[in-house]
Amino acid sequence: MKTYQIILAAIAVTSVTTKSHLVSQDQMDDLFFMDKMFYDMYNGFVRGLYREHTTKVVDEQCFGPWIQSNVTHLNSIMEKMLLDFQLPAYNDASQAAQEVVNLIYANYDYCQVQKIVDDFKAFCPDGYSCLSDLTLTENLKKNGMQLGMKIYELFNLLLTSEMITDEEILQIMDKLGETYGYIFSYLFDFNIRFNGNDHAHKKLSVPQVSLPRPAKFLKRLF
Repeated sequence: MKTYQIILAAIAVTSVTTKSHLVSQDQMDDLFFMDKMFYDMYNGFVRGLYREHTTKVVDEQCFGPWIQSNVTHLNSIMEKMLLDFQLPAYNDASQAAQEVVNLIYANYDYCQVQKIVDDFKAFCPDGYSCLSDLTLTENLKKNGMQLGMKIYELFNLLLTSEMITDEEILQIMDKLGETYGYIFSYLFDFNIRFNGNDHAHKKLSVPQVSLPRPAKFLKRLF
């Protein structure tokens, strides 16, 4: 069942079917695993897009454990409707509707989706100049080497088939998300940091050290 879920999620999120061989003692609860997988891939994508080096960029409440209780209740409501062919009680239906709203809006906030949208709007105010052929060509010239390396890395990741444990699968999903993020970042030359700064490197002030003149140095040796 989990292998099938992994394949569906991989198709939906990465457009790739991932083959995996899981050891039962290393498996997580299915719902927890799916939430963790979506978080790791999304967090990895944001980390790559902003070219951040911090492992956890997005709030861990994004696709967090709070989802499980909501989904569990929604699942029971759906089973009652689809398997028992009966409407749930009004209070249960009202609670389910509220849970759907919470799942959408709370996760939207926790995942900081609006921040990312706003950052891209600030980066590309008119919405099309950064997507023009001329701009993309210039970006390819500027970031071609980094972009090529990330595309090569992506192909290697997509060819990965021997993932034994859940943790290995999560690591691959995190790296896939990060690589996709870097590709978008280099392609659009998206140079904004997640905390609002840009990627301009600070000039380091090198302390001035007075070195001995060659003549004096030679006198010390001889």
